[in-house]
Amino acid sequence: MEQFGQTGTSRSRDEKEFVPSDAKPVSKEITPVTNSNVTLWTVTADNFLMIEDFGVCNVAGAAIAITVYVVPSGGAAGNGNKVYDAYPVIANDSGSLTALIGYQVAPLSFIVAVTDNATGANFWLSGYETVGAGRL
Repeated sequence: MEQFGQTGTSRSRDEKEFVPSDAKPVSKEITPVTNSNVTLWTVTADNFLMIEDFGVCNVAGAAIAITVYVVPSGGAAGNGNKVYDAYPVIANDSGSLTALIGYQVAPLSFIVAVTDNATGANFWLSGYETVGAGRL
């Protein structure tokens, strides 16, 4: 399997012991994404999302490119909030997008994905939401 996301900041999985007691686990199982923007997750008001896993599975029979945005509240997906830009995923491959692991997402911000192929890819994410920045 290809190793995704070689750049970006990441938190060690060993740091889970520091999860605040009021943290609410969240997960978004398989979400199909094609060549139109799809919102994968919107952070609830007053909460922050800490991403523990974020991945993609290419279900197309050929290589595709994916683009992922973390969009601030009230914003729109665009060049200023891309985390992955036309990132290549080989045919029938899957893996974690490590630049997003450990990423803290602000209240009412949202995560958007799109592929360059109508067949597309499946995305998933998990983590937890908690009240207050810097507690994660």
